[in-house]
Amino acid sequence: AAAAAAAGEEAPARVVVGGSVIAKIPDPSPAYMHSFGLSRDYAVLTEYPWRFSLVQLLASVGRYVLTGRRAVFDMFAWDASLDTRFTVVRLTDGAVVGRFKAPPFFAYHIANTFQEGDKIVMDICSYDKVFYDDLTLPNLRARPSAEDRVHPGQLRRYTIDLSADEAARESGAAVECRVIVDRLVEFARINPRYAFRPYRYAYSVVDSLFAGLAKIDVATGDVRCWKAAETMVSEPVFVPRPGATEEDDGVVMAVALDRPAGRSFLILFDGQTFDEVARAYLPHHVPAGLHGGYFE
Repeated sequence: AAAAAAAGEEAPARVVVGGSVIAKIPDPSPAYMHSFGLSRDYAVLTEYPWRFSLVQLLASVGRYVLTGRRAVFDMFAWDASLDTRFTVVRLTDGAVVGRFKAPPFFAYHIANTFQEGDKIVMDICSYDKVFYDDLTLPNLRARPSAEDRVHPGQLRRYTIDLSADEAARESGAAVECRVIVDRLVEFARINPRYAFRPYRYAYSVVDSLFAGLAKIDVATGDVRCWKAAETMVSEPVFVPRPGATEEDDGVVMAVALDRPAGRSFLILFDGQTFDEVARAYLPHHVPAGLHGGYFE
């Protein structure tokens, strides 16, 4: 799929029924890793300073005994004194070609990863520190409005120089960071035909989880937004127009929840203008979700 996309071809849809281990990388204190970058030739593991802690694990067991509350997140500890580390793995043989340090940050999702010569470019929905409290049931009940769950975030471009020497890799000089959008950007999706290669546009949730939708020009940082009061949105999905020659020629789809009406609807936007073109209401609500998918 990566090779097809890099060549400008649409990767064939298929169901993966098996697989094989590419590499094993031992770590006594593994980082929480929600997703990783994938380019034509490499997998890039983003190891944030939110790491497994035996002390936290034991504390979570005690908390469960006392309160009945226990979550997988409870066994991780954030340590801002640590760096974020990019571990680059070659797909053909599983070799670790380098480990590159960067200042501490956290992320759940990556918009796209691609190669430019000896460099790997990653566009990441980034935060200065970890947060997951918004997704606990007590806080969802206490703050049902998306506007009440605003976190500072940025869409950042991290460029990793594979040709850098070990000193630069260890000091952080081999990783360059540029802010594309200085506001929360989450669940960023792109035209799937541009995965693993240079691209121009991303579509995302913006400002807070479930608050609104956006089209982002990653070259200029321009953002076009759509929001509606008392409406919660899910991850947008871009569907290319058959035969399209422009990257943003298609439609963007998302499921939205009209909270006062107690009904959900599918909303469609023009991928180029980001104007609403249609919506279809359901007679009931769809529980607010995180991710979206489109299947032909």
